[in-house]
Amino acid sequence: MLKEVRETLENYLNDYELAKGFSKDYYCDELLFHPMAAAKYILTLCSLYRSGLLSHSRLIQRSKFSVKKLFETKINLENTENIFWGLGYKWQNLEKSEPYLITTSIVVHSLLELEEIIENDLILKNFSQQALVSLESWVKEKRVYCLNMNILIPKYSFTIMEPVFNSAAYANAVILKYSLDENIKIEAQQFMNLLWKERAMGVGWKYSNSNDIVDLLHTCYIQNSYFISQDSKIKENICEAISMVNQFNCGSYFNDVLLVKHSFNEWQGDIIRYIDNEQYLELKVKKARLWSIGELLVLLSNMMKVNNNPSIEKFTRHVLSAALKLEFNEKEYFRHTMHLTHGLATCLEAIRKK
Repeated sequence: MLKEVRETLENYLNDYELAKGFSKDYYCDELLFHPMAAAKYILTLCSLYRSGLLSHSRLIQRSKFSVKKLFETKINLENTENIFWGLGYKWQNLEKSEPYLITTSIVVHSLLELEEIIENDLILKNFSQQALVSLESWVKEKRVYCLNMNILIPKYSFTIMEPVFNSAAYANAVILKYSLDENIKIEAQQFMNLLWKERAMGVGWKYSNSNDIVDLLHTCYIQNSYFISQDSKIKENICEAISMVNQFNCGSYFNDVLLVKHSFNEWQGDIIRYIDNEQYLELKVKKARLWSIGELLVLLSNMMKVNNNPSIEKFTRHVLSAALKLEFNEKEYFRHTMHLTHGLATCLEAIRKK
């Protein structure tokens, strides 16, 4: 299977490189360069380097174009040195220049991880540090009140005022790992502690206070954020963490979405599960997309690195098998395929280091 994983991974990377990162998107048919895809591409290369499957010189060579394009697609909306990233196309009546926290966080993460490996590239160092300072400014200044947690958390985008848990978690995780500002790190850790308490035991997190969806991709973003920040909560609660993603496991495929219902009168789905006496989970039949499977593989790889239980590797191989066998209609969407390559690469890294 590992040979097939490597071949699939390289095929997706070759497609990305041949197209120079330009592709359609699930929400836009125009051929565009996608910063999130570029960031996941860079994270994939870093993982391949750590696993011994990519040399230092090839890492520099293959990442150079994407770093250059990330510099060209950065967004400056204020009279400051701050830089951010977005979708690059209009979405939900927002301009193509709208910055999004999750995109910016993943880009900053990729630049800092690459800089850690390359080390002596002054241009990359200055770029990645500027990106980190910009992310810090977003987390400190562009915040909205979250009633449930009784805390200010970074908003989803410059225009969308909603506090979305997964994007806030990813941003704070990057800050906890890389920032030198102790004050902002204290606040970031406070948020991560409160977010853990916000979960429904064994179920996970709703998308936001106003959105009752529990979905695979964003569940994995949040759990991976605890690994990025080197927080031990997932490691210490590994069985519960696995149950949060295994609830999407439908045997031959993974589902993408669960809905939190507050009354049996609302029940319209196929499967229902108690959360507590007042809430239920309903399965909304929607097969997981490539980026969900990819982020799930990143999560399971992180779990394998901190826990030697063979059942985790067995579950990982089950997900890998599904990823290799299923037919996806998303191969032209690089935001999706680069999530998968990141997942495949981290799996190779985790398995090779065992």
